[in-house]
Amino acid sequence: MTRLKIEFETAYLVTVIGIGGLALLIGGTLASFGLRHGSGIAAGFGALLAPLFLLYHLWSMAMAPGWIDETGIRRRDGRHFPWRDLLAVGDIRGRRTTGHGTLRVGVEARFRQGRVRVFPLVLRQGGAVLAELDRRLTASGGSPS
Repeated sequence: MTRLKIEFETAYLVTVIGIGGLALLIGGTLASFGLRHGSGIAAGFGALLAPLFLLYHLWSMAMAPGWIDETGIRRRDGRHFPWRDLLAVGDIRGRRTTGHGTLRVGVEARFRQGRVRVFPLVLRQGGAVLAELDRRLTASGGSPS
């Protein structure tokens, strides 16, 4: 396997930017309302809404895989996880919009030193990453959880 650079889908990035813009608009409106009507809680929450959204998404993007090759996976924050340390691959499940049951939205590869979360719908090469994780887990004799 050659080194594979993993990139985010353009639609995902556009969606994050759009929701971030909405958070900025709603936060600004709430902060303005709070200042105008003397509500410190509304002003504070409004002022923190967009920065918290931005920090959360920057953190979650840093935890995503950036490179995958014969030696292992490198997250976007620079941490490298060698294949020999792969312990298990487990599902990340999300609730259905109806509230009944769950769906598999991603996988979490657990290594001795940490974990890498893979959400295939937001990555251009999501299918290739999942296939490589399955192949490596099978080769190492690890257990899916």
